[in-house]
Amino acid sequence: MRLVVIFRLFLGPQVGTMILTYPITFFVCRQVLHNFLTPFNDNGELPEIRTISHNRHLAYTFALFIPSVSIVMATGNLGVVMSVTGNVAGSMLGYVLPGLIALGAKSEMEPHYRTLKPLPWGFTPQVRDDAAQKLLVGFGACSIVLGIVDPLL
Repeated sequence: MRLVVIFRLFLGPQVGTMILTYPITFFVCRQVLHNFLTPFNDNGELPEIRTISHNRHLAYTFALFIPSVSIVMATGNLGVVMSVTGNVAGSMLGYVLPGLIALGAKSEMEPHYRTLKPLPWGFTPQVRDDAAQKLLVGFGACSIVLGIVDPLL
């Protein structure tokens, strides 16, 4: 019986840490919302997030908090939420974003690739085909769709 009380005492700080960690994720999300929804200044720059009004700050916070809490409250099994979230994030980080970054880097460097001379044995390693990157992005998209459908079935 005393052992249970001791373990419950250790659980308290862990719950407190989880409660205090959840709002920290809003810092980045508020910055992204600010960048999407705020028009540029006359200088062509975004105003700093420190300059927004308190009402807009609360609107950003509630726009993030209410949907996330609604999803958790409406879902009986949080394992499904964690599975879908982990699958989408993992597929984006592992497949989709690297392929998109490689495609973007190749399009930025296209004039440079045209000026390269082939090596004597006929192979130019700097010239890449887009097919591999497009295949990676396609595989990632399929992985996301199947990962969302699988836990729901």
